[in-house]
Amino acid sequence: MELNKKDNESKFDFHKRLIYGKLIDKTLLDEDYTELSKLVYDKEYSSDVARRMMYGSRYTLELFENEQVENTILNTNDIEKELAKNYKNVVELNKDGSQTSDKLLQMSEEQCKDVIYLLKSHGYDIKSWELVSARNNIWNSYSKTDGVMTLYSSKITVKPKQTPTLDKEQLKNILDDLIINYKIPQIIKTDYNKNGDLLVVNMADLHFGLKAYLETSNNLYDNEIASSRFIYLISDVINRIHNKNIKKIILINSGDLCNFDTPYQTTKGTPQPDATTNYYSMFKEVSKLMIQGIDMLLDIAPVEVWNCNSNHDRYTTFGIFQTLEYCYRNNSNVYIDTETLDRKYIKFGKSLIGLSHNIDEKKAYKIIHSEAKQHISESNYIYWFVAHLHKSMVIDDYGVEIRRLPTGSGDSEWSYQQGYCGTIKKWESYIIDEQYGITDILNTVIK
Repeated sequence: MELNKKDNESKFDFHKRLIYGKLIDKTLLDEDYTELSKLVYDKEYSSDVARRMMYGSRYTLELFENEQVENTILNTNDIEKELAKNYKNVVELNKDGSQTSDKLLQMSEEQCKDVIYLLKSHGYDIKSWELVSARNNIWNSYSKTDGVMTLYSSKITVKPKQTPTLDKEQLKNILDDLIINYKIPQIIKTDYNKNGDLLVVNMADLHFGLKAYLETSNNLYDNEIASSRFIYLISDVINRIHNKNIKKIILINSGDLCNFDTPYQTTKGTPQPDATTNYYSMFKEVSKLMIQGIDMLLDIAPVEVWNCNSNHDRYTTFGIFQTLEYCYRNNSNVYIDTETLDRKYIKFGKSLIGLSHNIDEKKAYKIIHSEAKQHISESNYIYWFVAHLHKSMVIDDYGVEIRRLPTGSGDSEWSYQQGYCGTIKKWESYIIDEQYGITDILNTVIK
């Protein structure tokens, strides 16, 4: 990519091209921060200082661009209203759920090609709608004072953003692939220990599908790393309980198993640009990874696999757990939780365990006493296992232990920029005695 300023390029566009090329579209990923600082700031700074300055400039550029778009729309309202007297604005609702909007707009040639500008100008929320097609024809010119502005007859078709769904053929292909390439054991083990403790393996916030770079996130993370850390968690726990009597294992997906729920967006539509795979590959890879982990744990004891709805992958994880249920449908030693409630409860001996990806800690005591009241009188130990914050923390609220679960996943660019990093990368597993509650905590630290 050309680093020097082009003849027809403004200084603003020159700075924007270099900064965006380094931090956003990665076309200048291999260029040194110090060298770029000479071009952008006319002065040589250290790599660390230049990097921080360019991140600050990036946000300034983005704010300026957003303000430009908003001001352009505001400043042209009077013009559009005047000409709209002779132009009929139309919005059509189509049978397939899409909408067609025909409107007169004052735009530049570049704005005609800007999807976000078109959606906003036609009054559509970019988080809820996506552009299907656009056609812009020059319609008229309007002269005010000494200026001449070109207007376009802009016609766009949009449709609501939807969670990707798997049709029957796609689901069949995924299941066939799992059955052919990953054999489910046909022999059901019967010699398990009937007496012993409960092992709880909390696999919190794996964020499979996240891509992290040293240059922008200060750590490396991708699917290969996520897979190896998951298997390391299972292996480490198995190695450390060889002298324990375990009668049952609970593997908990405490939420955010996957990093996105639609192609590169969370369940609520938050963009996830740092993606390392496509949606369908992620679905298959995580399904196989979960099967591998379950099979490893089945060598020790019967396994229950519980799922917590979360903000990154609510619907995708529901589909993965449906797949797991199908795979183990004939194995009486495996229970797969496919319930859709946000909060779930497990009773073991004198312990009551509440599961949720996140919870208002001030309401945790009241919630478990209300929703699981039938178990309260028989429970000497009451626990909440919650994740979401990526750090370990224990709050004792009148005898209810709220245990925030840490994670061994990587830091995204966003979490690094916000300073939500620096905690120890680890997962916590627990051994729970029927009479005495949690007796052992196993920390699987990522080295």
